[in-house]
Amino acid sequence: MNPRDFTREPGYDLTIALTYSFDPVFFENVVLHDLRIGGSGSIVIVGDPHEVDSAITNSQLALEHLGRRYMLSPATHSNGAFHPKLMLRLGREDGQVLLGSGNLTSGGWGGNRELGSFWKIGPAHDDQGHWIISLLGHIESWCSGEREREAITRAKLIPWVENLISEESDEQTPVLYSHSGSTLAQQLAARWSGRRFTKLFVATGSSDDRGAMLRWAHDTFGVTQVVLAGTPSSLSLEPKRLEKLPCDVRIKGFEEGLLHAKFYWFDGPDGPAAVFGSANCSAAAWLLDPDNG
Repeated sequence: MNPRDFTREPGYDLTIALTYSFDPVFFENVVLHDLRIGGSGSIVIVGDPHEVDSAITNSQLALEHLGRRYMLSPATHSNGAFHPKLMLRLGREDGQVLLGSGNLTSGGWGGNRELGSFWKIGPAHDDQGHWIISLLGHIESWCSGEREREAITRAKLIPWVENLISEESDEQTPVLYSHSGSTLAQQLAARWSGRRFTKLFVATGSSDDRGAMLRWAHDTFGVTQVVLAGTPSSLSLEPKRLEKLPCDVRIKGFEEGLLHAKFYWFDGPDGPAAVFGSANCSAAAWLLDPDNG
């Protein structure tokens, strides 16, 4: 689904967006307009504190609706970058989720090569949404302002959401996110415990210089062959360090615009598995405790 179609979908009064970069002028002129068409009267955006501060400083004279039609909170989660890209819209009957690699910027919503997915949650859907209770709790702790936290509290009081709190569920969350003491690598290793993969296909917006995530994939799952696609100017992989990895790595340069998508396809004797979202192929995204930078 086109993200603009997602925001125009009617029936969802509350919208919560998580983003790394934020373009307030683009948001007010495009996204906010679409959200109001879709009936969102309460809008909370949580972004990386450095990116948010810079964006507001550079755009404040052009802003008309900040603090009136939407709330913007710098994330208080940790010393590291706040990097998720997720939009959650909640209404009286159900909710919907937009998850992917695109920030709340013009590039993230059309200028870059991005990857994302959309699905419905709630009592009448395959994904009943039990996993959002924990996420809402974390978002509430990331918000720096009282008004933003009150909006998250209201989300928990929507009847079908409130019912989820009291229900027991073994529903597996489709969304992984790093938080205190739990990295993405640790969570994925636990979820796929015992599985073996030999091949890994990666699309990434950036990388570290040593291929730390690729070494982890080998040590954890047995990956021996990697094909990695990315825009050459955005990749920091050093050939000499790649030669020391215990797997064969081939780099595929992507020249048709800026590849900003993050996608991982594992394949092997236990069948395929995939992960996508906001995590680049780097130690910072996969291996570092967010509370330790």
